Amino acid sequence: MITRSGLADEMRRTTDMVVSFCRPRRAYQLATNGMEHPAGPRFPEHRTIRPGVGRAVPEAALWLRTVAPLAAAAEYGDDDPGERKTLMWACRLLGLSWGDVHKAINDCRRFGDAAAALAWARFMRPLDERYVGFIYSARAAKEPGVTKIGFSTRPEKRMKELSRIYGVEIRLVCALPGTMLHEWALHQNTPFSVASEWYRTSAVPSWLAGATIEAEAA
Repeated sequence: MITRSGLADEMRRTTDMVVSFCRPRRAYQLATNGMEHPAGPRFPEHRTIRPGVGRAVPEAALWLRTVAPLAAAAEYGDDDPGERKTLMWACRLLGLSWGDVHKAINDCRRFGDAAAALAWARFMRPLDERYVGFIYSARAAKEPGVTKIGFSTRPEKRMKELSRIYGVEIRLVCALPGTMLHEWALHQNTPFSVASEWYRTSAVPSWLAGATIEAEAA
């Protein structure tokens, strides 16, 4: 699904836009001037590689380049439920254990995604595509001042489900290739939440809210 170059490029653009939106609060810089030291990332040689585990190095690099800055934007760690949820999505997208995700993201920061992928690709479980689809924005026709930010593998079908749940027509505004971690980073950084996953339209990034953002009533 995401290994095709066109979709990979679209995913990269979505990641860049999400990280740029979050940057005023959370900064992340991938290594760009070569590795920190010639040896690059190191991994214990005694680690056992399980059967059926491993990804191609280019695919591993793609996902490290996607997950590492998003995890920093959403904040990751063990200190609170929000940080642990970030790590949960990172684990599922990278196919690594809780502790290994910390190390892989750190290697990506220090040495760059290409070097980190060489060290980690063979340990990454195959991608579970349930967590890869589209981040979307949606609105009720009579409530343009409020926008939902969500994730779905099938946005159009999701609109029908939401319309049944809320009892009003919910319309899709925008859908971009993304993951559950893209959605989570946006939820962590979008202000003015009015309900779970619903925000003032004026607070939603313009590239997700649609070309025309209607002003809220005073």
